[in-house]
Amino acid sequence: MRILLATAPLVAALVACDPYSPDLGDKPFHCGTVEPRCPEGYTCVGDGATATCELHGEPPADAAAPADALPFQCAADSQENGGRNDVPERATPIPSNRPDFQLLVSLCPANDIDFYGFHIDAEGTHFRATVTTDASRGPIELMLLTAGANATQIAVGQQLPDAHNKFEIKLPNRLAAGSYLVKVRSPTLIENNYDLELKRCTGDPVCLD
Repeated sequence: MRILLATAPLVAALVACDPYSPDLGDKPFHCGTVEPRCPEGYTCVGDGATATCELHGEPPADAAAPADALPFQCAADSQENGGRNDVPERATPIPSNRPDFQLLVSLCPANDIDFYGFHIDAEGTHFRATVTTDASRGPIELMLLTAGANATQIAVGQQLPDAHNKFEIKLPNRLAAGSYLVKVRSPTLIENNYDLELKRCTGDPVCLD
């Protein structure tokens, strides 16, 4: 009987001893050294003496911000013809000796319009223009125009069904000798970066592929 009387207070003390406060909040604190290392609802994150208990579902304190939380960054645009290729008269020139031409540019500010000018020497030239962009920010309008005072629209880029981030104009054996403009803009007035690829060739239209 004497043993029971001596043991009961000890058992009661052990049951009442809870190393965790019932109101721990959401701030990380060090994990215990034995299991359970954290109270219910918390997870031990990390190793060794620096491990901390954190609420389930809460990211570590030093976790990077999600990509969609970061502000949009306009690409450095050195092809803007002095920053002012927003009118046909100041179109960025595409060299005639560059039948394959590619550059990374941007539509910034949101109402930006980019013009690119090039010349065709041979009748029946094949032509392809492709814009690759961030489709989650909205569509890109791609147009091919004749150059000059009476500019005429020739074609409008179409979104590729198997690549929604691409808009393309493809014209086999269509362009006559003369000067042309490629126009790029955001129809929804959203800043965006884009990759522009132009291809001009003659002979078999397979050269556009």
